[in-house]
Amino acid sequence: MNALEYFDDVYVVERQLCDSSRLNVAISLRQFNQFANSPPIETITPILVSRWVMSMESSGKYAPRTIHGKRGDLLVVLRHAYETGAIETRPERIRKVRVPMPQPDSWSAEQIAALIAAAEKFPDTLPNGTPRCDYFTALIRAAFDTGLRRSDLFLVTREQLSQSPIVLRQ
Repeated sequence: MNALEYFDDVYVVERQLCDSSRLNVAISLRQFNQFANSPPIETITPILVSRWVMSMESSGKYAPRTIHGKRGDLLVVLRHAYETGAIETRPERIRKVRVPMPQPDSWSAEQIAALIAAAEKFPDTLPNGTPRCDYFTALIRAAFDTGLRRSDLFLVTREQLSQSPIVLRQ
C-alpha cells in the first residue's frame, strides 16, 4: 500500500476533510508517488521525502509556500500512518522549506503627502455640506494611520471613536 492508497483507504475514512483539502492532499501524494515510483508506505524514509522536497525546489516550478504545503500533506499522512502502526518509525528530520515573509504593499509617506495635497484641492461640498477636501483628507489620513481596509473604514461609527487621542474600539 503506497501513501496515496493509505490516504484513500485509511486516513480519509477516519478524518473528515472537505473536498478541496482531500483533492490537494491527493495531488501532493500522486506527485510524490510519481517521483518515488509509488513506494510502499512502510519503505518511505526521511531521506526519500527530503530528496522529493529538494527536487521540487530545484525544478523552479513551485513557489516555496507550495512546496511547504506539499511537504506538509505527505507528512500528515505519514504521521497518521505512524500513529496507527502502519509504519514503524516516526517521520522526523525531513528537509524544511523556508517560506519568505510576504512583503506588504503599502504607500510611502511621500505618496500619502501627495494624495493629501491633491485631496486638499477638491472643490465643492458633499450633499451634507461637508467640504469635499476635508472629507477626503480625513479619509486618507485615517486609512494610512489605522491600516484599515476601505470597506472597514466606511463601517466605523462615531460610537467607536474616543475623543483624545482618537482610538478605534471594536
